[in-house]
Amino acid sequence: MKRLVLVLVLFAALTGSAQAAPRLLSVWRENANPNGIVATPGGDVWVLYADVPKIVRYNVKGIQQLSITPAGLPVGIAADAAGNLWVDDANADAVTEYSRTGHQLVSWGNNTLFDQPFGLAFGPSGTLYLADGTNNWVEPFSPTGAPSQAINGNGLYHPQGVATDASGNVYVTDLDDNSVYVYSSSGAFVTKFGTEGSGNGQFELPAWVSVGSGHVFVTDENNNRVQEFTTGGSFLTTWGSGGNGPGEFTNPLGISADVAGNVYVADQGNSRIQKFYLGPSPCSNLLRGHTTACDEEQTGCLNQLAPSKEVLCMNKVTAKYGRFRKH
Repeated sequence: MKRLVLVLVLFAALTGSAQAAPRLLSVWRENANPNGIVATPGGDVWVLYADVPKIVRYNVKGIQQLSITPAGLPVGIAADAAGNLWVDDANADAVTEYSRTGHQLVSWGNNTLFDQPFGLAFGPSGTLYLADGTNNWVEPFSPTGAPSQAINGNGLYHPQGVATDASGNVYVTDLDDNSVYVYSSSGAFVTKFGTEGSGNGQFELPAWVSVGSGHVFVTDENNNRVQEFTTGGSFLTTWGSGGNGPGEFTNPLGISADVAGNVYVADQGNSRIQKFYLGPSPCSNLLRGHTTACDEEQTGCLNQLAPSKEVLCMNKVTAKYGRFRKH
């Protein structure tokens, strides 16, 4: 019997069927349609509402902390290691940096550097990667705007979303090819995954991408769902369907995984942010020692789930939590 159980577990792991979809933790509503979203290690969640336009900084419980009114047509946002916000403007072909408190710091760019920018993301070395919609490549920049060799290997045609992992690999969603392209930190093509369709691992407009907890999360806009993959492109799970109920989506766009193991999705058509958690319970996310994000997440978890069995779990880890956050 033990051998049979072991075989079944190994089979499930190989086929991906053992991967459980994240579960809904909370929903934040706004009278606007969210496009981009980025969660920082410090516990900030920045959301771009391009139709207004405005950019709002929330804490991990969904409480608004700050609002910025950017110029032009903002289409993408990213956060650097210091927690500052970066925004690209598709009209002016410019990138602007704001401090965490909303003050404009620097702005650079013109249509000789890039044309019709979309997604942007910072690599672990501080390089800013920007998807150039007209030139159909991803271009690396220094924070001061100095460009490097553009990335467009293996037929990248219509890049939109950009994300990086801890090793510096770059993940790019291609709207026309319905695929995700993966490049090394030096710009060399590594692999791509996805085809057109509605099956597992297929896309109908892969909009934005995020990497967290060792996995790749992609919003599948026209299929009204999120798909999760390994960093090598192997399908793990999918969640969501068309609708406006809990866990359902209407044209999801931005997505961001935070350091505490949560995934935030900009449910654009339903004017809301939906927050999901990885692991068996929200408690499992809190034992990863990520200071501010976990401090606020603990309170948010208690408030959201009480009274439930999860509260008992949270109470039990409270005494241990201080020990983890010192590391």
